[in-house]
Amino acid sequence: ANNEYIQTENLVKSQQSSGQITVEIIGTRDSGGSGNGYGAMVFKKNATTDTAGRVWNIENDNADAGWGVAFQWWFSSQLGIWSIPYPTAGAMVHWILRYNSASTSNDPTWWQNGKPLTVTERVTPSGTARTDGSFIYLGNNSPSFNSGWDGKLFLVRVWNRMLSDSEAYKL
Repeated sequence: ANNEYIQTENLVKSQQSSGQITVEIIGTRDSGGSGNGYGAMVFKKNATTDTAGRVWNIENDNADAGWGVAFQWWFSSQLGIWSIPYPTAGAMVHWILRYNSASTSNDPTWWQNGKPLTVTERVTPSGTARTDGSFIYLGNNSPSFNSGWDGKLFLVRVWNRMLSDSEAYKL
């Protein structure tokens, strides 16, 4: 595992106000990730290095009891965490994740290779969803953290809305 990452500035900041996203990822997962075991694929946050600037992320969750691949969205009182099982190490996967943070009772929908996955809610969110953040990091959560993704990211796309089932299926 290496600790390389790509930082994008203001890519979706203005689009993030809706609190809705669709994320498409094509890649592989080889192991838990570097450093602290949180291998971050995609991380949306502002430039601060603490949790105050975090909005959402998709990462390995090896450091938290091996829940699988986790999606997290930060809320004012309690972040929400949902997970899916780890894919086979080294296998190419095509993930589509959709989420609407307007209500803490909403759960993400997640597909792998065109099939819906069972998403497990690990932590129930509470409060108001965060919707700002200037940066999207690919392959790590920032240059100051050791959370490198151990695998390959061939494609990452982020939409500022939840794609419909038919739109997502066409990807």
